[in-house]
Amino acid sequence: MAAAVSSTSFSSSGQNILTALNASNGMDMTALATNLAAAEKATQQNILDTKKTKLTAQVSSIGKIMTTVDSFALGLSALGDPNTFQRTPQSSDPSKVAVEFLNNSVPPNFSNSIAVTTLATESSLRFSPKASLNSSLLSAGSSAKNLVLKDNSGQALATIDLTIANSLTKLRDALNNVSGFNASIIQGGTSTSPQYYLTVKRGTGSANQFSASVIDSGGASVTDPSFDPASFITTQGTDAVITVDGISVQSADGVFKNVI
Repeated sequence: MAAAVSSTSFSSSGQNILTALNASNGMDMTALATNLAAAEKATQQNILDTKKTKLTAQVSSIGKIMTTVDSFALGLSALGDPNTFQRTPQSSDPSKVAVEFLNNSVPPNFSNSIAVTTLATESSLRFSPKASLNSSLLSAGSSAKNLVLKDNSGQALATIDLTIANSLTKLRDALNNVSGFNASIIQGGTSTSPQYYLTVKRGTGSANQFSASVIDSGGASVTDPSFDPASFITTQGTDAVITVDGISVQSADGVFKNVI
């Protein structure tokens, strides 16, 4: 049966042996032993601390990897959702063509090629310029009576009495009272020699094309040198035209619905 030996007895025995060998003369053997033990412990502690640091770094790296994997998984889930793409169609040039699905509908596949051929333009008419906003439109003694606006089929849209609307400002106001028309006056020329231009617009598309004529009280066309329809500058509106997979599609206002 082994007998337990206390550290006190061991230290005493060790001290006696050293004393007998005269090895402790002038030396603090207790301090020496303590320092040797501390040095051995420090070496082992450094090894343990190094391993702990490596393990902590590995755990941190694994945590980052898991976070990245979770984010990637969420991205894959979005890719698998058809609404991610099919509810938000993209145009290669939104300034020219904007694309959207009506009523949140989701087509089975959308890979059509769309090209813009022409843009929708407004119909407009510019009258002869005047040097004054309030000068009379008609010459003295003119037989001209009315300004008649007609659509491209020849149907009358409005008849304006030029004996009442006999200046640019009054004619502008009269035109603005006609449904679908918008009139404005632009000042050109110079500050010392201004020129005032009256322009009237009707909207985009060929369906909004119109013309103007001047008639007398009997309905006959007349020519007034101060207000001659031949000097009016008319720009006829055009439809917007696009091609979808090579098929031409038209729209008066540039909005295309139920095409696909």
